[in-house]
Amino acid sequence: MRFEFKKLFASVFMWIIFGIVLAYLGIYIIVPVDDGKMYPNSQHLNELLNTLNERGMTHDGQIEFCRAKQEEISSRAFGENRQDKGEYTDTIYDDYILLDCAVDALERIYNEIPEYRTAVVKDALRNITEENAKSEPDMGVIRMNSLAVKKYNRIVDCEVRYFGHFNMVCDFYDDEPWDYVMIFFAVILTARMFTLDISRGSFKMVFSSKNGRIKLFTKQLSACFLVVGGIILLHTLIGISIGAICYGVNDFSLPVQMAAPFCACPFAMSIDGYYAVRTAGKLLFYFSCVTFTALAAILSKRTLPTAAAGVIFCLAPAVLMSRLYVAAKNEYTAITAQKTLNALKCFVPQSFLNIKTFFEDFDYAEIFGFPMSRIICVFCVTGILILAEIVISARIFGRETR
Repeated sequence: MRFEFKKLFASVFMWIIFGIVLAYLGIYIIVPVDDGKMYPNSQHLNELLNTLNERGMTHDGQIEFCRAKQEEISSRAFGENRQDKGEYTDTIYDDYILLDCAVDALERIYNEIPEYRTAVVKDALRNITEENAKSEPDMGVIRMNSLAVKKYNRIVDCEVRYFGHFNMVCDFYDDEPWDYVMIFFAVILTARMFTLDISRGSFKMVFSSKNGRIKLFTKQLSACFLVVGGIILLHTLIGISIGAICYGVNDFSLPVQMAAPFCACPFAMSIDGYYAVRTAGKLLFYFSCVTFTALAAILSKRTLPTAAAGVIFCLAPAVLMSRLYVAAKNEYTAITAQKTLNALKCFVPQSFLNIKTFFEDFDYAEIFGFPMSRIICVFCVTGILILAEIVISARIFGRETR
């Protein structure tokens, strides 16, 4: 394995590509650290929320208290005295931001989450009643709405505390340019690994037996997995650390529904669960890039065609889905774009690059008449795709030379 790593980074070109990846990652450490100064200290905000709870105020009373306080200090918070000592923080301006975050958190916990879930259950029950009243009810519709009732007819255990700006952490995770850089890196890395020995014919001399070539294939693929997977895990750890330090996302046991983008999430999932699923999805996608490029390299035996095929296969669907997400927000193209997205998200590995969309609403598809989560579908399809590519590549690579 050590020899494979040495061979992988034996060229200056690969070190340049690797340096670009690390430099790009460095940029995304600096920006959030600076951006995090805009957000309130989580300790101060939790102290305010605890004080409101201890006073025995009603839910609406807590929200109105914070709004009244905001109104009271608004002129000073944006005037010449904005740096004066605040009641809750170091400055009046920070007090205003603190109260704004408190209102946002209380509104979501007390109003948005329960109201949305109640509305979904009512709509689903009405749909079931209307479908059952038909002479030939569609059982697929009934099953889908019954599942919606089951998922949303339960209380989300939201604590009255500051959740942090989890949406900012998600933006860090799903940064589009970063994913494009990583796709390019994974493809070039794998193309070089598998075409270097094949193009020179050295593997035939060193590993002349079938078992020897299978062993070589395993080592090369494992080296690519370790390098790409290591960078993805590093990126994840940096994202979690930045979320905790800069954006106040430091209690991983809280439900994801407390974050603004995930109020409609049907799953009983905490932040740590989201991190785990997101990391697994990213790893699967980039491993699929590696396995496809390895197969292309074994078939073409040349670096340039392999790299071109890998970039096209891995990058083009990602760009397409990115444009579809934009089109889905346009009132003129929303319906068509969303239908296309719903179909692609069931089986295209590039769906993992924007994984938060699986948790923003009731994202289920009807498979053979039964409802199934699209994220489960794409996990299964991607896993099968990776295994198939590994098996086919190993058989071709290990085939005896005639």
